[in-house]
Amino acid sequence: MADAFYTRTGENTFDSSPMTASPWGPESQHAGPPSALLVRALEQHESQVPRRLGRVSIDILAPVPVGELTVEVTSVKPGKRVELLEARASVEGREVLAARGWLLTRVAEEFPAARTDEAPAEPPESAGEVNLPGAFMDGYMSAIDWRFESGGFDSFGPAVAWARPTIPLLADEPTSPWQRTLILVDSASGVSLIAHPRKNPVINCDLTVVLHRDPIDEWLRLDAKTTVSAGHGASAHAVLADRLGPVGDSLQTLFSIG
Repeated sequence: MADAFYTRTGENTFDSSPMTASPWGPESQHAGPPSALLVRALEQHESQVPRRLGRVSIDILAPVPVGELTVEVTSVKPGKRVELLEARASVEGREVLAARGWLLTRVAEEFPAARTDEAPAEPPESAGEVNLPGAFMDGYMSAIDWRFESGGFDSFGPAVAWARPTIPLLADEPTSPWQRTLILVDSASGVSLIAHPRKNPVINCDLTVVLHRDPIDEWLRLDAKTTVSAGHGASAHAVLADRLGPVGDSLQTLFSIG
């Protein structure tokens, strides 16, 4: 197994390891790792005042090949309290992934926040057998530690899973809470599959994540549900949490490739 999802090859270029390979095959990447690479660019953008990422939206413009990615970031809407940034990943000059993120001033510590008693249990101690029907399991799927509270990759329907990456985004630096989240949450539609992915395949063309609080450690809990309206469309929603309770939500727009 590679020691990271990516290796830096230049100031804004990154070589993809085999661990980025998607469940569909070894040639294309799962959208989680490259989305996290774009989030890293958003987080490292210089800002005049301290801010935090509040929302990130990812648009998947084309399949992302396992290879070298070039990442660029620009400010779309500067501001004193909020700033909208855009990051893009390209392969040989062709854009494959785009991300927009809101940098926001933090809510005051004395703000009268509502209390909640919703505290998830600890991740299950045993991982059990992880098998996604018909999937390529030697890339991304093997780089994540999966622990299901309910459901599973091979039992279709809503599911609750804890997950954590077993390797960092980049070998030479720590993976931030937002980066870990993006590595994992693109899997919500896979966690909550409602049909065999080879017989009735649906994939996402985007991903939106809102975090009201950064997860405290490497584990993320996905309470995921996929909804399909025959003859119309599909989406996947997940409530995201850590050991202390809810941290945010994710939403994916799905389409059929069958």
